[in-house]
Amino acid sequence: MEDPIKYYKSQFIDDYTNIQAEGYFGHVSLRSFSPEEYEELKEHKRNNQLNSFRNFLSKYYILTQTEIFQSFSSKHLFLFCYFFYVLFDQAVHSAIREEHKHFERLTNYLKLGGILSTSGVNFHPGHLILMATLYMDEEDKLKAKPQFKRLADYFLEDYESFLLHKYPEATGRLIHFKSRKEALIKILKKMNDATKASGRYDMAINLFTSHIPDNRLYSKLMDILSTKTDNKLLETWLLPAFTKGPSDKFP
Repeated sequence: MEDPIKYYKSQFIDDYTNIQAEGYFGHVSLRSFSPEEYEELKEHKRNNQLNSFRNFLSKYYILTQTEIFQSFSSKHLFLFCYFFYVLFDQAVHSAIREEHKHFERLTNYLKLGGILSTSGVNFHPGHLILMATLYMDEEDKLKAKPQFKRLADYFLEDYESFLLHKYPEATGRLIHFKSRKEALIKILKKMNDATKASGRYDMAINLFTSHIPDNRLYSKLMDILSTKTDNKLLETWLLPAFTKGPSDKFP
């Protein structure tokens, strides 16, 4: 089984940077990850039509993003990791909106958009997991749950480290431990709400692909993340609230 943490640390950042470089006004279209879009791309290439789309920038960027994505060796792991980026970005925006512009200066995360009128709309990150199931064979699906569990553990710890240490050190904001703890709790609650809500119904990606995703696997993965977020919330609640002296800063 491919180690998802090893993939994230050794390959994902390069893959993500390549996609990010072709972002359309800071967005990547969910359609860029569609198998149909790749078939369309190959057809345009066979007919030497790709450059004709340069006058239709959104379409040109989607095709370019598609070509980059289809070159990735671990497509479902890329989508898993990118899911955690989008989840964190959207949770920060919703939970502590007053911090989001400072957060964006540090992270500059690529937004997940749609097509046409929805190209600038931020889509639910769960759509990435549904799309990921299209790139899994039966063996991949058997490995998906342990891989996703490891990534959930890793990213939840990373979110905590970022909010409690890196973010205040880099921005000079949330300098008191109590305010950082409260921010982290708000973010985890938003993540939990989004995860539980999306797991209760079949999310549709039929606007972007005619392929049928594995909604059952998707629900199981969302259940895993919901449980782990619940646990992280409890751990965060139990953190002591330091309230005095210089030790209040960056413990």
